[in-house]
Amino acid sequence: MHGSDSPHRRLRPQAQRHLKPGFSPYSINSFNQSPIRQNKKMTAQLQKIIDQAWEDRTSMSPKSAPAAVREAVAHVLAELDSGTLRVAQKIDGSWSVNQWIKKAELLSFRLEDNIAM
Repeated sequence: MHGSDSPHRRLRPQAQRHLKPGFSPYSINSFNQSPIRQNKKMTAQLQKIIDQAWEDRTSMSPKSAPAAVREAVAHVLAELDSGTLRVAQKIDGSWSVNQWIKKAELLSFRLEDNIAM
């Protein structure tokens, strides 16, 4: 499936490497079976750290960011790349955005200096 309706076409190359045959990162069932979803306490802790960091983002720089924030953002990005977390998901026919995951991705830009590629 490589046409415009292919869900894998929209994924980052890193995430595509980790997909298992038949796995769709956009399906509700695959999200509900993910390890991060099953561990609600861990998800709640990550969400709390990310939400607080988002409120303090203007005072954050690559050198001043707390280790807990760096680790939480890195964990969320790794889960996004592996396909176990998604910024948005379709639930009962309508799209729901996981704002805290979106915030984590945006925070990642504050945690690293820009470099020429």
